[in-house]
Amino acid sequence: MSVSRSARLRSVSWPVHGNCCTMNLLLVLLVPTLLRGNLSSSAPVCVPTRERGNEVCSSVGMRCGSMHDELEFALSYRERVLDKKAVEILQKTSGLNLLLTGALRLGDLLFAFPAINYLLACESIRELTVLCFDYAAPILAGLDNQVKKMELSAGSWNLLKKWRMVHGINQKNFDAAIVLDEKRSMRKLLASTKIPTILIEPTTGLRKTAQHLQSMVRSFPAAHSSKQPIGLFPAIRLPRSALERAQNQAASIARPRIAFHVGCQRISRKGVSFEEVNRTATKLWHVERFLELGQMLIARLGATVVMVGSGPSERAVAEEFVARLGPKCMNAVGWGDSLQIAALLQQADALVASDGGVLHLGTAVGLKVVAVWGPTPIEIFGPSGPPERLKILRKEVHCSPCKKGECADRICLSSISAGEAFAALEELLGVDVI
Repeated sequence: MSVSRSARLRSVSWPVHGNCCTMNLLLVLLVPTLLRGNLSSSAPVCVPTRERGNEVCSSVGMRCGSMHDELEFALSYRERVLDKKAVEILQKTSGLNLLLTGALRLGDLLFAFPAINYLLACESIRELTVLCFDYAAPILAGLDNQVKKMELSAGSWNLLKKWRMVHGINQKNFDAAIVLDEKRSMRKLLASTKIPTILIEPTTGLRKTAQHLQSMVRSFPAAHSSKQPIGLFPAIRLPRSALERAQNQAASIARPRIAFHVGCQRISRKGVSFEEVNRTATKLWHVERFLELGQMLIARLGATVVMVGSGPSERAVAEEFVARLGPKCMNAVGWGDSLQIAALLQQADALVASDGGVLHLGTAVGLKVVAVWGPTPIEIFGPSGPPERLKILRKEVHCSPCKKGECADRICLSSISAGEAFAALEELLGVDVI
């Protein structure tokens, strides 16, 4: 139900001071107009609740029913469930200009790689642009074909940054946008744009890679021009320049090279303690266990521990590892962007990592990986790979899976010992490599 501007103004509690009143008036009148870029839009907006889904859809002439059971939020007047019928309505003889959103972080973007490769091979799509965080965007160069990208700042957002992003999207004149996993944040952003149709991919119980690929195969015409089948697992094709640079960087590092990704990128400070990482990063293995495993690898195998990652906090943790483990530990945090990290990982013999983007990056380049898995649902977000290249260390506990922001004991991770990780590495590497 649409509400008039005068009614909205009457519902506002105005402060006494004139300057504050004027500022509030400007915000109410101008901000929605600037974000939507439309001065005369009177189209009805669907209330985002399940209870009013049928009422709202009937008011704008949309068929409803099962889609409201699949989606977490009811659809707005420009939103459609991503399916074959919705795509057929959009078909153009010149091909579609599409924006793909919802896979912002590195891990989510890798999950979407097979689906993106499929879309790039579709004859019905003229141009595809992927919207993701700036730190993850370089990995798009590892796709089978070139794709355009729009980068979101991973830092804090304000009204001006949002307006600039909306303005940039509007300039691209997209025919439609696809929102993976019905991401609410992306739906809110796209609601402020001029994109005429927003296709929402429902979340299913499938593994994310399979879900995204299945959604695209069912919705878009078959990629007749593609002779090679689209792989179900994420795979990265590294450019020669990135490989050559990584080879030069790793030339002085003695083998066997065991890459560690401890994590804690979301703690955006230089000075960070092991205790703080353990307390706030509920998906990550205890830092002390990584340290213990590093000592075992150096003492028993003569291995070199290579710390990988990005960001000031991960660099600080890596420096502490170098100080404690000595010259057999290399700090490679910040050696390059996400694409360069992938190339560097390919120069290692194995990777030990917790749940996160770098873990999936390791499997995508074909590296042997020991995954220390915690509270995240593994059947949906877990890494994929053959058993000769992937060992998953995971404990079944009563409280897992969970989404806790902080956890006192993290029993799902604390019950995994360094000895178990060492044994898994020995099995992966084999005596011929050692």
